[in-house]
Amino acid sequence: MIDRIGLSRSGLLSTITKRIEPWLKQNVRIAVAQDIWYPTRMANKLRYGDFSSRIDIDAFEDAIDFEPIEEHNGEDRGFCPLPYNAHSNGDTTGKFSINRDKRIYNCWVCGGGSLLDLAMAIKDLDPEPATKWIYQFANHEETDDEFLEHLDELLADPAEQRTPTPYFNNRVLDRYEQAGDHQWIRDRGIDPEISEQFKIRYNPLARRTIKEDTYEGPSLIFPHFWQGRLVGWQQRWLDPEDVRPKWVPKYTMTPDFPKNETLFAYGDAMANVQDEFVGKPNPIVVCESVPSVLFLWSNYQPAVATFGSSVHEAQMKLLRRFPKVILAPDNDDAGEKWTRSLQTYLERYIEVSVLPVLDGKGSDIGDLAEDPSVLKDYLSLAYNSLDTVL
Repeated sequence: MIDRIGLSRSGLLSTITKRIEPWLKQNVRIAVAQDIWYPTRMANKLRYGDFSSRIDIDAFEDAIDFEPIEEHNGEDRGFCPLPYNAHSNGDTTGKFSINRDKRIYNCWVCGGGSLLDLAMAIKDLDPEPATKWIYQFANHEETDDEFLEHLDELLADPAEQRTPTPYFNNRVLDRYEQAGDHQWIRDRGIDPEISEQFKIRYNPLARRTIKEDTYEGPSLIFPHFWQGRLVGWQQRWLDPEDVRPKWVPKYTMTPDFPKNETLFAYGDAMANVQDEFVGKPNPIVVCESVPSVLFLWSNYQPAVATFGSSVHEAQMKLLRRFPKVILAPDNDDAGEKWTRSLQTYLERYIEVSVLPVLDGKGSDIGDLAEDPSVLKDYLSLAYNSLDTVL
């Protein structure tokens, strides 16, 4: 393909670099040595979706001690290597398979997931170290066609780019403790039954690594399910800021977490749109944070979260499916921007009202956990005019 445009790969790279050098410095690193091209990101954070299509399946299978007994329609089939002990008498017939093209696995007993999830289960690793471990099996050499295809992806409109979303076997959560009776959960007004309904977990010794530094500390795990699949989780680190390193933020997420195009508790909210007793639509409260949503569900109020103050068009399109929403902003500049963005877009399609912010910089609706009895009255204060509230 490159020959047809009259340039060698090195020549093509040189031409592109000269023309879009400022953009390249921010988005990609090109290495011409040994004729190899490496994509990278400004944050230099390893993402499973960036290399999943280049995983050497044979090398990966060897590393997890999986020996296929047959290959059928692009799937390597064999005995289940998962450590879940879900087979009553062991896997004697070969119920496990790896799809070489899709880079996913499935067991008729244990369930399925991405290769990242499989590495986590077999190597007993958290998402970040599992991503680093599986990266060793990624093939960095590309054909000319693959090179041009990846180049097209990088030059495409960012809004059109899609990173493959890994999904996880629900059993991966079993490695963590149930969080229903944890003090932090109680302090946030989250009912133990709601905690279990949303499968909230506690990890007393979570680990996060950057370069040569490693931090270990307690964390809560908020799983995120989308279209029936576990697609990742948000982790809330519990150590205070004076104990936690600055490079460990309050919240972190699993690799390739679909933050920009999904909403937390969306499926649950859609199932509760209609009030079956009065025959009218239930207003859905929209929050920034997951704990605030869990507090609201604990008080019989359907709610969804945008995973922070940055809201994206795909999320707003999902919110359009609700007949009526109530925006619950945080009391800060980011919360004001979040509110204006949402109402400006949504009021063209559905009924939107906005809650007045609570007293105290950075406060949010979850702070009402100290006295949940006032929640109903607070929700009644929602305004339809954005300018009246802010």
